[in-house]
Amino acid sequence: MTTRVSRYQKGKTNLDFTEARDSEWQWHQLGHVQVCNSIQTDNHASTPPEDLWKGTKTALLEVARKTIGSVKSQKKKKWISDETFAAIREKREAKGKDKNRYQELKAEVQRKLRVDKQQQLEGMNTELEAVNLKGNSRQLFQTVK
Repeated sequence: MTTRVSRYQKGKTNLDFTEARDSEWQWHQLGHVQVCNSIQTDNHASTPPEDLWKGTKTALLEVARKTIGSVKSQKKKKWISDETFAAIREKREAKGKDKNRYQELKAEVQRKLRVDKQQQLEGMNTELEAVNLKGNSRQLFQTVK
């Protein structure tokens, strides 16, 4: 029987630590009190350690999300460049405002996407050729896959 590896990492948080230095004092001041209040129970001896850890973990993450904030993760293809993503954002902003500007940006984004895709394919081809020259068929098929 084979087991499938989960494609999602469990326990991964999406907290925004870019402004953590600014809110560090707030974290110490508010967070400590909130965590202590949410963790405290009157009967620690009868609860199993797993339940205590789950309660502590949820309390810490809840306080961290309130004080630090969270980041929205943006799904993106690996081959799309940052410059193209900037053009995509600009196109989205112009969508409801100016029709002519939107059409120009749409054409520009499509051109940039074609260039990025072509560069990605060329990079893969050079990698495949290099692996093929070495005669490493296993790595060749893994790269193609």
